[in-house]
Amino acid sequence: MLEVKKLPTGTLLDIENVKKTDGIESIEPHRHQYFEIFWVISGEGSHSIDFMNYPLCSGLIYFITPGQVHHVHDLPDGLYAISFCSSLISSDFRSQKILEQIFFNNRSYHPSISVDSRGKQALKKLLEILSTELGSPDCDNELINMLFTGFLRYLMRYQPVRDDIPKANDERMTFLLSLIDSHYTDRRNADFYADKLSLGSKRVNELSQKYFSKTVTQLIHEKILVEARRQLAFTTRTVKAISYDLGYQDVAYFSRFYKKATGESPQDFRHNWFRSSG
Repeated sequence: MLEVKKLPTGTLLDIENVKKTDGIESIEPHRHQYFEIFWVISGEGSHSIDFMNYPLCSGLIYFITPGQVHHVHDLPDGLYAISFCSSLISSDFRSQKILEQIFFNNRSYHPSISVDSRGKQALKKLLEILSTELGSPDCDNELINMLFTGFLRYLMRYQPVRDDIPKANDERMTFLLSLIDSHYTDRRNADFYADKLSLGSKRVNELSQKYFSKTVTQLIHEKILVEARRQLAFTTRTVKAISYDLGYQDVAYFSRFYKKATGESPQDFRHNWFRSSG
C-alpha cells in the first residue's frame, strides 16, 4: 500500500537539511498531503515524481504537489527538504497567486528551476532565519508566514521565461487543471470544461495548447494514466476494478487505451514495476 505522509499535527512548515550520510527517509514511493520543495545544495542523485525520473543536481529546486507519487532513488550529498501546508500561506489573492505560480510549472513544463550563486546566498539566508524562528520557544507564526511567502516570491525570479507562453498565468487554466482533477473519471469531453470556464470548446483548447502544449483531452488522458499507474503499482486491485474506478466500464477498451498511450499493457506495467522494485 502506498504510504501517505503527513506533517505532524500543528506543524505548518518543516525545514530539513538532509545529508547523503543520513540515508533516505523513505526508501519506498510515497505521497504527501503537503507541498514539498527539494533544493539540492551539493552532489548528485535522482528521484521520480509520478513515475518520471529526474536528476537531483546542485542548484536544482523541485516542486512536489500534494497527491503526487514521490520516490527518492539516490540522495545527493546535501539538500534542503522544505515541507509546508497550504494553510501556511495567507488567503489573500496575492499570496495565493504566488503559490499557484510557483507550482504551476509542475503541471505544465518541468517541475524544477535552477538558481545561480547569488540566488543561493539569498535563499539560504531566508531559510536560516526561518529555521531559527521555527526553533524559538516563542515562534512568531505571522513572521514565519511573511518570511516564507518572501522565500516563494524570491523563487519566482528564477522561473524560466518562455517566448511562447504569456508572462502571467491565466487563472482559467489553473481552474481547468482543478476541474480535470475533480472530474477526469466522468467528464472526458472538452465541452464540459469549456462550459465551466464560460468559453467555447475551440477557445479552451487554444488556451490549453498555449499553456500546456496539450489539448484538454490530452490533459485528461494524462491524468487518467497517472492515476492508473498509481493503482497498478501500489494496490492489488484487478485491472478490471481499476478500469471501473477510472470510469471505464469496458476493461478491454481501457487496456487498449492504456497500451496505445504507454506502449505496454496495464498487466505488463504492473509486472515490470514489481520486478524493478523487488
